[in-house]
Amino acid sequence: MKKILVLALFALVSSQVFAHEKQNLRVLYVGGSANLGGGRGSSAAETERTAESARQRTAAFEAYLNEYFTHVGVVQGKDYTENMSARYDVTIFDGAITPISGSGRDAQYLSEDFANPAMMLADTSPLLGVPIGLKFDHYCLCLWDHALNFDLNHQIFAGPFPVRITVEHQPTPDAASIYVTYFPNRNVPDTMPMWRVQHFLRLEGQQGSGNRIGLVSRWLGFTDSPDSEFISSGTCEKSPLAVAIGRHGNYFHWGFSASPPFMTDEARQVFANAVVYTSTLKGERVIARKYHDRVATKEYVDEMLYFATRDHYNVEIARAAAVADSNEAILKVALEKQARGEPLVGRERSIIGYRRPPVQTYEDFLRRALGDKFERWGNDMEGYSRFYTDNLPYLYAGSLIFYDFIVDEDVKSLGIPNNDIRLLDKAISMLERNEDVAKARRILDRYTLCTFETAKEWRDWFEANKSRIFFTESGGWYFMVNTLDPNEPGNNYRAKAARRAE
Repeated sequence: MKKILVLALFALVSSQVFAHEKQNLRVLYVGGSANLGGGRGSSAAETERTAESARQRTAAFEAYLNEYFTHVGVVQGKDYTENMSARYDVTIFDGAITPISGSGRDAQYLSEDFANPAMMLADTSPLLGVPIGLKFDHYCLCLWDHALNFDLNHQIFAGPFPVRITVEHQPTPDAASIYVTYFPNRNVPDTMPMWRVQHFLRLEGQQGSGNRIGLVSRWLGFTDSPDSEFISSGTCEKSPLAVAIGRHGNYFHWGFSASPPFMTDEARQVFANAVVYTSTLKGERVIARKYHDRVATKEYVDEMLYFATRDHYNVEIARAAAVADSNEAILKVALEKQARGEPLVGRERSIIGYRRPPVQTYEDFLRRALGDKFERWGNDMEGYSRFYTDNLPYLYAGSLIFYDFIVDEDVKSLGIPNNDIRLLDKAISMLERNEDVAKARRILDRYTLCTFETAKEWRDWFEANKSRIFFTESGGWYFMVNTLDPNEPGNNYRAKAARRAE
């Protein structure tokens, strides 16, 4: 009965969308996820409710896709295998699939050679994508109902299904305004143009189960390789540049979470266009792979510098004071109820014994913010800031993780930024002249995936590819080649890893 109600609801809302003709595409929907979000219990009733919600979601997507495309296949994630996608123009992943290797956090679900056009929805994107180096990382499971910073010139807003986007100026999300203070060169207005993508799911009898939330990926380094596109951000708890809709190679990320009955009429058209656009990615490949989902990029330097300012200190102190005020208010109520012999509920039970913490000094704040860097800089924030800004062209993410930058003294000694193609030319010339060979080899090994032995091999590769070479920080701090040739030495992560393991 519930399935019938969902299909009836879908029929009602789908009748309101723009008229269209079906596209001759074969689309495979891989389901298994529910419309329900976090906060569910583990009782048999909750388990069955989740299973029923997943069935409803699958049925809604199947009905919706059949409205737009001539051939639609449906399979549950547990039954999916990669060879199925070869028979379809697009595979839509909306549920966990069976790992092809490993388990838990070490699980890998798709092979790196998977070349079929694919869409990934909400948190399915990092689940399947992070193990194979896609840029759809799990930045924040906090995407709500509106798109912002969208590129209306992108094909998904143009057709083939007609779209009339309703753009409204809405107040900029508070979290976005705060987050962008980390980056002083970026200004965020009080209002932003937004487009409603979905309605919050209102499911009868949820009792705290909550709506499924969408996912955004990190914007830092997302477009530093030619195989990626930023298309839209959305209302979330992070930067207004966080990626809600985007592409990496032959994969398309739709971070919003709603199933078709809860999408707006406009979003149903755009989603269908996104399916068509994804079908054009046949033959595309991922070039730069983001194996470290929290890889440091130089854009983080602004954030590092902001974290150590008195402005940020004042914000944190005010925030801590607000939390303490709230805790003391709850404590007061709890103590009064306790004195009357009334039962305590929720946080009242755990707040007994709470004591307001002392206000953190700026020095202690810096010690926490700077970590081991505090031993060098202490309270000398001008020196700290000057060090990173002066050395920005030569900073290298030694461990690749977040704020762990070192100054590459090899590169600095040459006076060439480490993302400048002249660095490769210079290092190869040093090999050719037998000049400081060890330094030249360190540079070439650090910033490329090539494993050449001779100066001639390096020169031949460089001259053949220099017009196509780009630098990616998110892809591992490498110079790579803009080509879809999987055998290109400059793009071969596996060969480099094998060489370093010898």
